[in-house]
Amino acid sequence: MATDVFVLNSLLCFFQNKCGKYNQKVLETILSDFYSTEDIAAAKSQLMQDIDKMKLSAKRPHIPQRRDNEARLSRELDDLFTTLDGHNQQHRHFHTRHFTDRSAGS
Repeated sequence: MATDVFVLNSLLCFFQNKCGKYNQKVLETILSDFYSTEDIAAAKSQLMQDIDKMKLSAKRPHIPQRRDNEARLSRELDDLFTTLDGHNQQHRHFHTRHFTDRSAGS
């Protein structure tokens, strides 16, 4: 029996709940307006770590850690979508991961 795991990350909470309801361009605009490049990079890293912890049979796509440059924000967002899309295509959804915002329990 799987146990639910709750991960506190407001960006991933928003992303998980809105992905599929809005197109990628709209979500990229919302995320880039509200979150910093560092927040997006940290969320991407959290997402990749969580997928790796699941020890699934199929590997996630290789996503590099980005260095600062002009296009970093755009590339970090593309990486976030690539990571989640690749995972969802193979495994439908995060079966035991629930990303939550700190205000969710208040």
